[in-house]
Amino acid sequence: MNDVRDEALGALLERAAVGIESAQADRLPDVLRRGSRRRAARFTAIGAAVAVFVGAISWAGIAIREENDTIPADVGDWRTFSSLEDNGWTIHVPPPWRVQVLPSCPNAPERIGAIVTNTDFKFLNPRGESPRCEDRFVFKGFPSDGVAFAFMPVGFRLGVVIPQPNTVFPLSPRRLTKTDSLSGGASESFVGIWEGEVNLAIVRRWVGPDVSASDVDALDRMLASLQVRSGVRWTESDGGLTTLHDEMRGYTVTYPNDWTVTDENLTPWLSSPSEILSLGTFPLRVSEHADDGFRLFDAPVAPAALQDMQSDDAFISLQESGGVSAGSTENRPDYFGPRGCDESIYGCRPSQELPEAWRKAPFRAWWIPFEDKGRAFYLFVAIGTEATPQLRQQAWAVADSILFEPVPA
Repeated sequence: MNDVRDEALGALLERAAVGIESAQADRLPDVLRRGSRRRAARFTAIGAAVAVFVGAISWAGIAIREENDTIPADVGDWRTFSSLEDNGWTIHVPPPWRVQVLPSCPNAPERIGAIVTNTDFKFLNPRGESPRCEDRFVFKGFPSDGVAFAFMPVGFRLGVVIPQPNTVFPLSPRRLTKTDSLSGGASESFVGIWEGEVNLAIVRRWVGPDVSASDVDALDRMLASLQVRSGVRWTESDGGLTTLHDEMRGYTVTYPNDWTVTDENLTPWLSSPSEILSLGTFPLRVSEHADDGFRLFDAPVAPAALQDMQSDDAFISLQESGGVSAGSTENRPDYFGPRGCDESIYGCRPSQELPEAWRKAPFRAWWIPFEDKGRAFYLFVAIGTEATPQLRQQAWAVADSILFEPVPA
């Protein structure tokens, strides 16, 4: 992402934070601006206008252990292992934790692997040697309070391979498949990393039976920080904000860390327009059929999720219309909001002419068609009638942060 885009995103989110009067804990967090072309990393705290981190540290150390055993609260302060440019993947590691390098496979020499653990345990293969490409690990003696993460490279294989869909990032424990507990009691789960019908690696997660909650939390934040080159969906985070990159659909969006972004289409039975992004301040439920949930109008938007929305929530959904020419909608405005109730879908006041459900709806909503980068979109913004001024500012700042790539030639 170039500097022009960085400046634009920073200005949009800074605008939303100006004038908010609240306790420090309620303020919109300092804004992350980070170059997004995966081979660069740059953090800027916009509110203070001070660069707090420039460049990602990359190294191939065998053991990482320091005097300070305190795990930083933000992965932006952790070290990074491996390199997107050189090895095709990278991960953030808590400074006290140990990294054991796994060698690359002979027919995929650029892709090393690693095991990261909170213990001094050294992983070996059944022959008592350091593990090689796709080796099994021996867990005898693994501490009961230990956790571990492994990125295990996979060599290119001949013969019949059943391809899987491209892996969607960030990863979370619920997206890994559990296996039987290992000898010693550690639980194990795994997932394959696929890109373009190629199995690049296997990710494994191990948790001992007596591990602390803080170490499990660090393990899962480390898992979520994994980035793989050409991964179609990934995030980066700093302070109170996260930026999601969706390379398949060609957009980025920045939002507060306590918002929920769905990995699924909330209205899967609707083919046009097609939902490409939905996020909000509450759990987002998928609509199973056309009669499910709270339906707005002829082009329903996440009806099951809207049925769960409360008066102090906010929700944003972005639809792309492949069947509408870019010239049939207005150009993207400089700012999507804030917009008043007179611009909302049913105006400022309930009346007998409104659908009955809308008379008691706990939110107002805006449906905004626009064109950007030669593409046609519909932006849906719903804000609860009792939402705080800070949340209203956040919602419109999130909408303004959405940036697009042109349609591929």
